[in-house]
Amino acid sequence: MATSENAPSGSLVSLLADLVAFPTESRTSNLELIDLYADRAATAGAVVTVVHGETGRANLHLRFGPDAPGGVLLSGHTDVVPAGSGWATDPYELTEVGGQLRARGSADMKGFLAAALVLMEARMSRPFGRRCIWASATTRRSAVWGCMACSTSWLPADPVPRTWWWWASRPV
Repeated sequence: MATSENAPSGSLVSLLADLVAFPTESRTSNLELIDLYADRAATAGAVVTVVHGETGRANLHLRFGPDAPGGVLLSGHTDVVPAGSGWATDPYELTEVGGQLRARGSADMKGFLAAALVLMEARMSRPFGRRCIWASATTRRSAVWGCMACSTSWLPADPVPRTWWWWASRPV
């Protein structure tokens, strides 16, 4: 796995470099990425639940803020489409090209994963008024089911947050 040492400096870019280095194609394991992300989120104060699915894959549920009804739910996936041919650089090493950071998954969805966690880390210095839940699924095609698997850690005793933000590159 490539590390963030070759990436431009900065917490967001360093985390993104670490995340894109995991070749989490939908047919491969995402456990190393989940472990890294879960450990960093726990260090930032998140309540972490890993929901194991099919062999070598897991969904991730994080809660930042108070254990109270309502709040915001962020949702996404950890897999990437296989890189295929045509890459001028290593698709699993974050590389700056013409002012852009390029790697497999840097925009969909690992860029969001990195940005969301760095934002939560920065926000932890102030108390949250509402909870923020992050539900991450193993694959983009099963994001809804993966996030629902995570929901067992907050349902039925706790109402679903009023706001859902689900982003995927393709319709489910």
